[in-house]
Amino acid sequence: MHVLPSGVLNKNALNIIGSGVVVGLEELIKEFGTLNEKGINPNVIVSDKAPLLMPWHKELDRIKHQKAIGTTGKGIGPAYEDLISRSTLRFGDFLNPNYSIKSEEEIKRILNLKISKVNEHLKLLEGRTYSLENVYTLLMDAFNILNGKIQDTSLLLEKIIGEEKVLFEGAQGTLLDIIHGTYPYVTSSNTTVGGVLTGTGISLLNKPVSIIGIFKAYMTRVGEGPFVTELNDNLGDYLREKGHEFGATTKRPRRTGWFDIPLAKYSLRLNGFNSLALTKLDVLSGLEEIKVAIGYRIGNNFVSEFNPLFAEHYEPVYVSLKGWEEDISNARTFYELPKEAQNYVKFLERHLNLEFGIISVGPDRTQTIYRF
Repeated sequence: MHVLPSGVLNKNALNIIGSGVVVGLEELIKEFGTLNEKGINPNVIVSDKAPLLMPWHKELDRIKHQKAIGTTGKGIGPAYEDLISRSTLRFGDFLNPNYSIKSEEEIKRILNLKISKVNEHLKLLEGRTYSLENVYTLLMDAFNILNGKIQDTSLLLEKIIGEEKVLFEGAQGTLLDIIHGTYPYVTSSNTTVGGVLTGTGISLLNKPVSIIGIFKAYMTRVGEGPFVTELNDNLGDYLREKGHEFGATTKRPRRTGWFDIPLAKYSLRLNGFNSLALTKLDVLSGLEEIKVAIGYRIGNNFVSEFNPLFAEHYEPVYVSLKGWEEDISNARTFYELPKEAQNYVKFLERHLNLEFGIISVGPDRTQTIYRF
């Protein structure tokens, strides 16, 4: 799934796509179809304020962004460009105040205004155009799937919080945040915890909240941009192959590197994590030595704080820790791990000043150590 939340596989879960998500209509239709083929009818509600990601956004992404900064080519950037320039289409634009769909004539009038401007732009770039009828059919296919499933999700969430457990699911990591990431090699939205508030339209003040920071036992990145601890050698290839580090959307090989303490602390500071999870610890099994960056050098100066503005100038300063040979995939308690693996986790915790309450030692959901 790329558009639908991960909870769609849980028949007891209500899944909400918030107003901060640009919703790809083609992907939405495809994912519903995939689930329906498997006998799953997902319980999904979509925000009436959610912007639409249209087919031409992918075209513009391919032309403008994909090669330059290594985007997924899914049209995310151009869709957000429309949103910021106040020219996007949203689900609610096609609904009456009673949440019934507008007439065909009115919907085509709204679409035609947008398509005519898009076609003018695309003609200048590559000569491509989009027909009103094809786009109208695509929109109607999506609305047929979402019949009765489009609501004011901000209001819905406000009613639910306090009565039910709510999991907020974001995408991507801190360094891809449009404001706080390694700009311009970033996505087009806020991927930090603040995006929860703007992306759903609720306040979490005075509400009991657990903010879980998820870190791999090593670092990865897809696409362009600075990567201080990157391993451009056989060891990097080893982590990539053993960890199956290939992009979920593009299938591109992920770049791999050692754990970066200052970068992790930067993420902690921005997001206010009160709990941590460590994944893929098993991938490090078999290494004689494991390195961790505890700071950087710029010239003759030692730097202990990460700042994305200067990341391309950092030279990592490493501490070496002893690795372990044992297969840890069957460990279910912390003390079943080899002493060296325990020491590695404790070393990270000491520097981050927070405990890893969840440790993953394999891809299966049973291969998890819980320390609470």
